[in-house]
Amino acid sequence: EGFATKLFFGGALSPMDAKYASELAGTCTVASETVTRTKGPSARRSLSRSLSPAARPTLLPDEVRQPHVHPLLGVPVTAFTPAAPPFYAYLVPAYERSDLAACIAEGDRRERESREQLIATRAEIARLKKVLGWDRLQDETRAWWLEAEAKLDGGILELLYSLESLGDGWMEECAQSVKPHTLPDSFRAWVTGPLPREETPRSNFTGPAQLPATKRVLANNVYLIRGKDRGREAWYYIRVTKRPTVVFEKEIQKGTVDLNDYGEILLSGWGKTPPPEAIQRAKEEWGYQGAE
Repeated sequence: EGFATKLFFGGALSPMDAKYASELAGTCTVASETVTRTKGPSARRSLSRSLSPAARPTLLPDEVRQPHVHPLLGVPVTAFTPAAPPFYAYLVPAYERSDLAACIAEGDRRERESREQLIATRAEIARLKKVLGWDRLQDETRAWWLEAEAKLDGGILELLYSLESLGDGWMEECAQSVKPHTLPDSFRAWVTGPLPREETPRSNFTGPAQLPATKRVLANNVYLIRGKDRGREAWYYIRVTKRPTVVFEKEIQKGTVDLNDYGEILLSGWGKTPPPEAIQRAKEEWGYQGAE
């Protein structure tokens, strides 16, 4: 218990270390040959041989310190591993083995790509912050964003892309709308919205966001959904209140839309509460038949 693998490199080992390795190896039983000479009455001599067991160190100190040199593989190391007797091991550099060399090269490539991607991501985050008015933010808001960036990890980039489509001033609005103690769960709602991310790809928008039957809109949550404004694809964020209603944040004080009016479809893209005719037009365009 507690035994660790140990390697003793021959040729450069001190006598004390070699003795320690010999003691660590323990003892073994070997066959010892005994030769007996006898002289009989007729003055003839006879020899008899016998084998008997004898104990000896498994490895002598010199066998650890100066092991036999292999003509091709070189000097071995004496290896001790748990639940196995000691043995000699001949080490070969990994780069001399084509299979291991390929693994090392692949690992280096992935590490390099990951490092380059991280540098590019940080540069893009810095660019988006500048576009969104980072220099004009108050110190308290900046501290909030730095905390959010640390908690969201890669999700912060997607959120900044979303805010970029909304326009200037939304970094401040975002910090005011999401409470710090709810990070990162409520903040992730800005990125993913009520739909899984793969269901609303940035470059393949096909219509108003639609909630699956298994997804429920939660009150007092902020959701980020995709919509179209005069044919331009964009992101819009909405707040679901207790009623439940959808309040478009650009015109949050100017009206609400009852979700029950059009079932599970969340219409966006007008920058304010959609007028009734726009809701009806969207229903007809996307084949909505009404809530069940």
